[in-house]
Amino acid sequence: MGEIERLSARVQNNRLYLALVRVGLVVFGLVYGLLGAIVLRIAWGDYNVDRNASFRSVLDYVASRPFGNGLLIVAATGLFFLVIWQLIEAMFGYVHLGGLRRFNRRIASLGRALIYLAVGVLALLVALNIRGVGGGPSWSDVVAGLMSRPGGRLAVLLGGVVVISIGVGQIGRGIGRIFVDEFVGPVKTWVVALGTFGYMALGTSLSIIGGLFAWSAIAAVPQYAGTMNHAIHFLLNQPLGSWLLTVVAAGFIAFAIFCMAWSTQPLHAKKLTAPRSARPGDPPRSRCRC
Repeated sequence: MGEIERLSARVQNNRLYLALVRVGLVVFGLVYGLLGAIVLRIAWGDYNVDRNASFRSVLDYVASRPFGNGLLIVAATGLFFLVIWQLIEAMFGYVHLGGLRRFNRRIASLGRALIYLAVGVLALLVALNIRGVGGGPSWSDVVAGLMSRPGGRLAVLLGGVVVISIGVGQIGRGIGRIFVDEFVGPVKTWVVALGTFGYMALGTSLSIIGGLFAWSAIAAVPQYAGTMNHAIHFLLNQPLGSWLLTVVAAGFIAFAIFCMAWSTQPLHAKKLTAPRSARPGDPPRSRCRC
């Protein structure tokens, strides 16, 4: 066992670390739950709220509540510990799996670490009231600048395809119940159902975001490109848009509850001494293959 692996084992057996990972999962779930609530209100024409559906809107809402900045600092801390958790998983995790399945899970952990890092940094900047966050150039401006350069349209198109691929991967993660491999012990049926629905909603929203980027490159219209807020309003403007958004909002809220359930039994690579099926007293359960 190398020095980094030994250090990882010590970290993942630290009680404070384990507690903060659970806090981080709860926080990440709450972010999606609040985002789902915003999307639901947008879907049915509530003009009394900021109609920008984004992580920034959620964090600004929390900051505006009593003790909000302090809560955001705690949230950022939990999210940063999720980054550490997923980086350890990316390096040493999923030893109970083999071959391509292990490789895929480790790459997915690396991707989640980047997401947790981005949300954690944003939460910290909002908590510290650092101006300029979200106040810089819009995505449309960034895409317009990129498309004005040689090969820029191709770069935007490829970026959109990558995001679509990630979205499709999240849908597959839900349908295939791949997330079950990241729990310790048996996973309750209702948790699996929430995870399936939640990941499908996340994947759908990401696929739309990627599609908008790709279409902006194909049509040479930078204004088509955007983030979650653009995807939400794109759906809203479709036939039965309010109902489509209601389904997406329900998926986000389902994912929030799923994350809270996940926080009770997250898998830690260096705490795993044997495959779960080989542990004494561990009941056998089906495992999805992908």
